Amino acid sequence: MLQENQSLTLLNLSHNSIGSSGMKAISDMLESNTTLKGLSLSGNRLSDKDAQHLINALKNNNSLTSLDLSHNELAILGGRVIGRALSINEGLVDVNLSWNTLRKQGAAAIANALKMNLTLEFLDLSWNGFGLDGAAALQRSLSVNRSLKVLDLSNNRLGAEAARKLALGLKRNCSLESLMLSTNPLGDEGMESILNSLDLHPTMSFLAFEGLDVSQANETLIEGLELKTGMIVLRGGLSCINRNTILGSLHRLFTKFKTYKSCILETFCLQHDTTRTGRLPTEDMKSCLRSAGLCLSTRYIDLLVEDMDFDHTKYIDYRTVLSQDISEKSKRHRLLQKMAAAKAEESNEDCDSESNSESEFEFSH
Repeated sequence: MLQENQSLTLLNLSHNSIGSSGMKAISDMLESNTTLKGLSLSGNRLSDKDAQHLINALKNNNSLTSLDLSHNELAILGGRVIGRALSINEGLVDVNLSWNTLRKQGAAAIANALKMNLTLEFLDLSWNGFGLDGAAALQRSLSVNRSLKVLDLSNNRLGAEAARKLALGLKRNCSLESLMLSTNPLGDEGMESILNSLDLHPTMSFLAFEGLDVSQANETLIEGLELKTGMIVLRGGLSCINRNTILGSLHRLFTKFKTYKSCILETFCLQHDTTRTGRLPTEDMKSCLRSAGLCLSTRYIDLLVEDMDFDHTKYIDYRTVLSQDISEKSKRHRLLQKMAAAKAEESNEDCDSESNSESEFEFSH
């Protein structure tokens, strides 16, 4: 049915246990379908064997732009297979491979594909155990790749030596705008290598060291980098990082983004808002932000849009988002929530007190 479908553009089959037969059917469909733009196969326990089906599909399909294979069981062989597919694919812009077990050689295969791929802009490789081998391959690829804008390498067992190799690639890179290295054991020296490599980077605007302790020397480097380049660096150890800290950095980035891209974002919002209500579903808002060029990982975009949903209706008042400082509005909304919660708690305590008094009165009689 999907092979003949000419209207479906997004297909979410996440957490459906599609199995090998389902994976083969989807791959066969992709070879001939020219309308599907986004496909999510997250959380389907897909194995290396299942990944084999993707080679011909991604070789022949150049209309699919977004592919989510996160939270599966793809390992070294799966990484090699997907790496080969990405090296020849000419359509994918956004690929999510987070929460697999690609590990060393599998990670290296994905990284090596970036030397040949000319279209990929968003790549999430977090939680894959890259290690030194993956970092070495990325060093070579980042030096020559000119399309990648967002790279998430969070929680990949990247130590100081891996950071030094990444730094060498970053020095020659001229396209990345956001880099996430959170919860990696970089150490002080590794973090210093990354920071020094970005001193003259022409496009980097967001760097995440979430969950990492920062020495005073590196804090000084970060402050100098932010002052010199305008880059926003999210940092802080596990003991002090929290949702509000992350949102603060995201709000600063979004404010800068609106300075240059407000009109573009409004155009995409209006294209989705066909009835001119001034409101969009959260998923549509995420799509608009991506289309307008907000270079953040899926996780951070999800968090930002969730914070834009001030009244928790799963709809975003994009006119307010475009015209106001959402960080201030968000703070006011959180304050009102706290006040309402405190008032409700006080009311409950009063009720409990009255109930206890009545019980004591009845007992005395």
